[in-house]
Amino acid sequence: MKKIIIILLTVFSAFQVQAQSEEQSKVIFDNVGKAFREGDASQLGQYFASSLDVILPGNEGTYSKQQAEMILKDFFSKNRPKSFVINHQGTSNDGSRYAIGTCRTASQNYRAYILIKNGGGKFVIRQLQLEKD
Repeated sequence: MKKIIIILLTVFSAFQVQAQSEEQSKVIFDNVGKAFREGDASQLGQYFASSLDVILPGNEGTYSKQQAEMILKDFFSKNRPKSFVINHQGTSNDGSRYAIGTCRTASQNYRAYILIKNGGGKFVIRQLQLEKD
């Protein structure tokens, strides 16, 4: 009987952690979408890891949180977003989460790929990619 209770508690705990992770990633992706729609690099930067991969047309590399924020600020100043929609979300085998979206600007549409991973007990953006659609 004790073994069954322990197994049930373990399974329940795993489901609870999974549900919390899903909720946390949903909140992040909702806020990331809002930051994109507003063209707000500072708001987006709140979710950056201390260093992350940034892949933009004409700019690719691993940057500090502050550098990535400046790069996005420059991108948004040249490509003011008109809309942003997340088209798909998923989970990778390693527990990371991703979202694929579309960022529409006055002159161009971009496909967005955002990868978040758990770092220090919370999900942070580890990769941000925008490519011309």
